[in-house]
Amino acid sequence: MLFFAVPHAVFFLLFIANFPNRKLSINKRLLILVAILMAATMAATMSPYVFSAMQVRGGQIVPSPGPLLPLFGIVVFGSLVMGITLAIRKYLEAQITEKIQWRFMLFG
Repeated sequence: MLFFAVPHAVFFLLFIANFPNRKLSINKRLLILVAILMAATMAATMSPYVFSAMQVRGGQIVPSPGPLLPLFGIVVFGSLVMGITLAIRKYLEAQITEKIQWRFMLFG
């Protein structure tokens, strides 16, 4: 499940950064860097470095955090927070027509 959380969060950020443009308006070097970071984080989730072990304590399964868990947290939660922050900022700076579009994006 963690494997799919990474692209979900990163693509959300990229979508918000590019909206409402129809063509990709993000710097290609930045896009390549984000893709490499996303792929590395996805690979890390499949390794024992995000969660190193699972233990059963009192009938509960308790994961043991690994050394790359902070990378996962920074990428996923950072992407989500940056995406939401960017959406709010774009909403506040938008003109009337775009503000209506952003209102639908923010409040669903």
